[in-house]
Amino acid sequence: MGGADSFRVNGPREDRANPGRIPPQAAPHAGAGRIPRVPRARPPGMSLVELLIVVVVLAILAVAAVPRFSSGREDAARAALAQDLVILNKAVELYRVQHDGVWPGTKGASTNWPTFVQQLTEATDRSGNPGGSLGPYLRSAFPVNPLNGSADGTVGTVMLLGGGHAKGWNFNPDTGEVTAYNLDDGGVTPSGQMAPSSTKGQGQKLPKS
Repeated sequence: MGGADSFRVNGPREDRANPGRIPPQAAPHAGAGRIPRVPRARPPGMSLVELLIVVVVLAILAVAAVPRFSSGREDAARAALAQDLVILNKAVELYRVQHDGVWPGTKGASTNWPTFVQQLTEATDRSGNPGGSLGPYLRSAFPVNPLNGSADGTVGTVMLLGGGHAKGWNFNPDTGEVTAYNLDDGGVTPSGQMAPSSTKGQGQKLPKS
């Protein structure tokens, strides 16, 4: 076998400076044998500060969006009202042409709203009595005023003033014109001009053609 220098003894080596003395084994590292600490994972979700920030941002967005939504809804209601007024006035004019110049709503010597609605929504004879072959002049039930949700109405040369009259429409038997109440606050004024979108308590009037 090889010489002494090539012979390795399993176990600790002797200290050559001091034969027979076995050097002490190196002390283990201070952290040896310990389980390393793993950083604690952050629990899912948001902190209170983050939640407050989200709430504030949502509140700001809501405040900015509500006026636009309200304005858009009011514009849509006014557009629907304009279309309804055109349809109603054309129906009134057609009734008059087919009934010898008599406006709908006429019953004897008087004109009233229930008769006005009936003669536009049901078939009538030339005298305006139900059951004839003329009409109906509206394809469905009498429309609801999109500004105040009322399908009721009045007949008169002047629209009702105040008093909380929740009416949707007015028919003027002198001119044959249908106008609409804008009853947001319980009061109305006579129709005569288109009310601005921000004005309450105005009458709405559009040309018949």
